[in-house]
Amino acid sequence: MNALELAATLLRAPGVSPGAEADVSLLANGLTSAVERACLAHPALAKHRDPFLVRLGEVLEAPTPEAVAKVKAEDLLLAFAAARGDTYAVTTIEREHVRGSAAGRLRGQRFLPDEIAEIEQGLREHLFVAKPGTQPKIGQYAGKGDLGGWVAVSATRAALRARKRTSREVAVDESGVLAKHVAHKDLELDFVKEAYRPAFKEAFHEALASLDARERLLLKQHAVDGLGIDALGELHGVHRATAARWIAKVREDLLERTREAFQKRMNVGRAEFESLLRLARSQLDVSLRRVL
Repeated sequence: MNALELAATLLRAPGVSPGAEADVSLLANGLTSAVERACLAHPALAKHRDPFLVRLGEVLEAPTPEAVAKVKAEDLLLAFAAARGDTYAVTTIEREHVRGSAAGRLRGQRFLPDEIAEIEQGLREHLFVAKPGTQPKIGQYAGKGDLGGWVAVSATRAALRARKRTSREVAVDESGVLAKHVAHKDLELDFVKEAYRPAFKEAFHEALASLDARERLLLKQHAVDGLGIDALGELHGVHRATAARWIAKVREDLLERTREAFQKRMNVGRAEFESLLRLARSQLDVSLRRVL
């Protein structure tokens, strides 16, 4: 199928405005120009010219020269050829967009080089290896936005999958520095993989330091000195229920500030943060005894 035939087919498709047939030559010229531009950028991929023309027609938002001009034709040709197993295309995408992509998204999260290499290898397989009866994921790129940005989204997802997987596999964090929330006076403690332990420790200590002297004293008296609610109430001259509310509030504040401090360090949203951690039953007192 040549550009003129493809243009005529696109303009006869259901939903196309009546009378659009008069624009066949303009659309054909736009398609030809896009293909030539892509082949000029990647001469080694010119052998894919004819099937690429069909692919270009598939990704158009509308059968108009303006829609053709919006397509990132050079990137689309790369992705299209890579999906067909072209070595040049796969190598180019690997060199320009895959290598180092996961490392960039894991910077500051203390993944080991071997772990990053494993994540990037998984990304390569995700992009270039097809499951039975399907095409490789790279073939889904439709020329909307730069190919680098499209691959970056896949790299980010690969990094997140790795974090979730390793969080499930990691042993319990002996330092016990993070607790998730207070529920019915029981604390839900999130234990995280070794890679995140330093950031959690820093966040916990920052949160603890942000409490005022009275709040830290309450925590010390309760967690370190072992004073119960009745003893605290008597010591501070308040009803035991008031003492209980004080302790519950300062714990909640400490845990919330720890979450906020960690999220700032790791640049993740609250929902993502929650998804990274494995929940285990524990008590905050163990951590407080180590630092107060």
